[in-house]
Amino acid sequence: MFGWALMAVAMLALKPGTALALTTNALKDHPSAYLAMHGEDPVDWQVWSPDLFDRAQARDKLILLSSGYYACHWCHVMQADNYQSPEIAAYLNQHFISVKIDRELQPALDQNMLDTARVLAGHAGWPQHLILTPEGDPFVAFVYQPPDDFQQTLRRSVRTWQNAPQRIRTLVAKARQTAQPSLDLSLPERMNAETFAQRLTQQLRQKMDDFSGGLEGTNKFPQAPLLQTVLSLLIEQTTLANRASINDWLLTTLEQMQNQHLQDHVHGGFFRYTVDPEWQTPHFEKMLYTQALLARLYFDAGTYFDRPDFTTTAQRTLNYVQNTLFQPDIGLAIGSQSALDHQGVEGGNYLWSRQALTTQIRPQLEQNAWGALTRAWSLDETPPFKAGWLPKPTPALMPHWPEIRTQIGCSRTQPPLDNKAVLGWNGLLLSAYAAAIQHAPDVAALETGKKLAQALWDQWQGDFLPAAMSTDAPSETIGQAQLTDQTHVLSGLQDWLNATKDAGRTRLNPQGNSADWLAEKRQTLIRRYHRNQSWYTSDQTRIALHAAPPLLSAQVLPSPSAQLPCQALSPAETSQAWARPLEHADTYHRLRCAEIRGDSALEQP
Repeated sequence: MFGWALMAVAMLALKPGTALALTTNALKDHPSAYLAMHGEDPVDWQVWSPDLFDRAQARDKLILLSSGYYACHWCHVMQADNYQSPEIAAYLNQHFISVKIDRELQPALDQNMLDTARVLAGHAGWPQHLILTPEGDPFVAFVYQPPDDFQQTLRRSVRTWQNAPQRIRTLVAKARQTAQPSLDLSLPERMNAETFAQRLTQQLRQKMDDFSGGLEGTNKFPQAPLLQTVLSLLIEQTTLANRASINDWLLTTLEQMQNQHLQDHVHGGFFRYTVDPEWQTPHFEKMLYTQALLARLYFDAGTYFDRPDFTTTAQRTLNYVQNTLFQPDIGLAIGSQSALDHQGVEGGNYLWSRQALTTQIRPQLEQNAWGALTRAWSLDETPPFKAGWLPKPTPALMPHWPEIRTQIGCSRTQPPLDNKAVLGWNGLLLSAYAAAIQHAPDVAALETGKKLAQALWDQWQGDFLPAAMSTDAPSETIGQAQLTDQTHVLSGLQDWLNATKDAGRTRLNPQGNSADWLAEKRQTLIRRYHRNQSWYTSDQTRIALHAAPPLLSAQVLPSPSAQLPCQALSPAETSQAWARPLEHADTYHRLRCAEIRGDSALEQP
């Protein structure tokens, strides 16, 4: 990999430098809980700022970028193992400008880091780290490392920069050439929704896991934008090739996500992903965007497949959001719930040892319920997790499950919550509430949706939309939203207005037409972020090795390049969508919109 090739030099012993470890830094008392938790690290952490590269060049220092988020287990481990070490901190303070990034506040910068890491190291994740030259060229990428490996990475980087800076610049240039995507040029004569749908399902057939659902791989992520698009194909494309197998695969995926351990069967809500291909071992953090996207998907799927259990899952997911994440004082939901319990144990709130079940739960259950639980979970055998069992209903447990779930759910406190509400993810949540009142209307969903819509509307006045709101009293805005978050808020407001049939005389904008306001915002975002046939996700300096792309991917969140325009694709966009349809699945919705409206491709400024 380029990252290690750049560091092929003799290693030095790590010695504390002249810079001292600190007791506090610039992150202390930051309104982001993730950044604030690093405020007492001995590392001289800085926040990202436009003058970063000027300062680095003036001091001839390398830059360490470190991106993570509050609910991330390995981010906490990285801090405990490395950033709280006085020895490592002293070396960092001597040789680096260290910058800590909350990925939820700066998703564009974080995505640039992930894309760059995939080029340099072949993989990416969190905590994501890049080491940059003073000019801002990335040449090393890594995720969590134990202390010995981390120290080795640091001193190799410093030694390489001190002894062979030109070699680094040469290899960075070579990496930039390698990073440019090679696209499939065997394009159809005309790309429309139908031809793209056929291409998408053709590629899906090669990647889908027929047995367990989802896509093949060692980990299983929900891939909500892909699943939402596939559901739309089944609804709208009556001549779809392989229709029966696609239908069965989507049903299997929805059932497995719902019935296995991606869903928290006690408290409700979905975990972010599982670390195995059968949806059995979750990574225990819960993200608001996961709840929002999957709630909407299950509402839509419940209606299409006539599956009341899917609708119930959607409702339980929103109930989890309402009961755990939603903050009535600000009308917004918190962004995440930690994978760690209050003692720092991953999954500690969810896993139950045999002793804990016997002493805390057994006395609260009727004898036949305890017997059914013992048999269903095989309590006399080795537990599936090191810490015990993760509760899940089985057919034999169903008569007793309400009682069991209530007792387990009441026996422990909830894991820690982040302290900020990400506005873009709340836009996704508003779309889920719009789906709720369309498919399964109830007063609670309507009232929460109204509060949420009003809060988002109130925050977006003029050109400024904050990236997040602090939930600590008094609440304050944090950062500035860029393309992705602004698009999700815009789409959420549009979905809500459509669902409530309130356009034209909406309560949100009593002095004007909300539909016109939303249309103007949409065009403003396109003009601001779509330039030279490419999409730029922020106004900040890019650090990625590759150029800005013609289309933005939709592997985790819906793509702004699919949500914002209602136009046909340009040749460059067509090439990228045709080459990688699974990454750009929701481009189908843009093509459908363009066909309905008869719009041509985006014009270039």
